[in-house]
Amino acid sequence: QTTQRNMLSARYLLAICLVGSASAFMAPSSLTLRAPRASAVSSMKMQQKTVDILDQVEQIKLLTAVAESGLLSKIEKDGLLSKLEQQGALSKVEKLLPIADQVGAISLAKNAANIPAGTLKTVAVVLALAEVGVIAAVPDNSSGLIAAQAVSAAAIISAFVPLWIASSLLEVLQGTAPAKLPKF
Repeated sequence: QTTQRNMLSARYLLAICLVGSASAFMAPSSLTLRAPRASAVSSMKMQQKTVDILDQVEQIKLLTAVAESGLLSKIEKDGLLSKLEQQGALSKVEKLLPIADQVGAISLAKNAANIPAGTLKTVAVVLALAEVGVIAAVPDNSSGLIAAQAVSAAAIISAFVPLWIASSLLEVLQGTAPAKLPKF
């Protein structure tokens, strides 16, 4: 009886193998792999949508958020623009505007707005983890090595913070939720 079961199992296994290998010789049009593949491609295209900065500013209602936060009133009350005017900052910025046009600052901003926010956060986290590795790997037995650790940490922090802030800004720009600013 066990021999009969083994023979029956072997026959079923052989039949499954034959059917599986026969499907390799079927015409491609009869395979059902095209529909999922097309949907995968379309979902990838949906994930790679481009962001138009001005449209996104309108969509997230950034101007309303700035107005409701009182940011401009705070700047006016603190006299920040007056201080900038006294130091000639506006005329310095004015001199930089033609250079910004030459390097294509607006195109650069549009391209930067399309970098996935998660990419910047990932780079920031990798840098932080690398610094932890450097601090753990470099011995603390001399003042020179400790100074090297401090310089390394300062460099990583000076890269980490802007990357994290930029990724947070990109999350707002790339999202559809309204921007939320603190009250000033």
